[in-house]
Amino acid sequence: MPIMIQISELSLSDEEKRPIFQNLSFRLNRGEWASIGGGPDPHKRLLLDLLCGHIRPDRGQILVDERNILRVGSEKLRLLKRRLGLVIRSERCYKRRSLSHYIQFKLRALDVSPDDLEKRARYALDLVGLSEQADQVPEDLGPVDLKLFQLALALSHDPVLLLLDEPLTEIGKDREKERFLDVLEQIHLRKRLTTLMTLGSKDRVPDRFPITRHELLGGVITRKGDLKASTNTPAATSAVHASEGAYE
Repeated sequence: MPIMIQISELSLSDEEKRPIFQNLSFRLNRGEWASIGGGPDPHKRLLLDLLCGHIRPDRGQILVDERNILRVGSEKLRLLKRRLGLVIRSERCYKRRSLSHYIQFKLRALDVSPDDLEKRARYALDLVGLSEQADQVPEDLGPVDLKLFQLALALSHDPVLLLLDEPLTEIGKDREKERFLDVLEQIHLRKRLTTLMTLGSKDRVPDRFPITRHELLGGVITRKGDLKASTNTPAATSAVHASEGAYE
């Protein structure tokens, strides 16, 4: 099975040289949907930053879409980032512009043809079930619809890898969290995306979703096992190991 993410023997320390990750290894195959939970460990976000090339480790190797992001030049890294879709937790303040406006603004920055902007924005919003809210502003959306809008933004340029930073944490009610996961599942299967999301300490994912679940505790990632097998999702494809690493 082709590999989308391969982290090998990675070590990272904080500014005071205290180890965060030591000899960390992680593998995610193309087309797989996986989660990383494990309590209030703040370093789950660091994993996403490493995968996006926002920070560099002290040592180790990071392959994303068959490219070693630690060895490519700045231009190739920029182009690689265009193949990623990122949904992060933030306190971003939106101006009173429509959902469609924000997506078109992003696509315009990515040099999408002006003739295609509105069509692609509508398609992205339709993917997440917000086509009828295209002319609304983000401030008027409830928590789950706002998170779905952020998902539409992340998907609008057709990424091959989707990264989500604790997407359920900012959604209050369990039924709304399941609604978000239902939409994410349909998109994952429809577009054959590789999807990696982190979970907050109180987030729970029902067994019916075809997710391979892992935990990050004390700087070590371990696999908890498949929550559900799916004929549309590669089964038992993520081998995750961390050898003799600990964080204190």
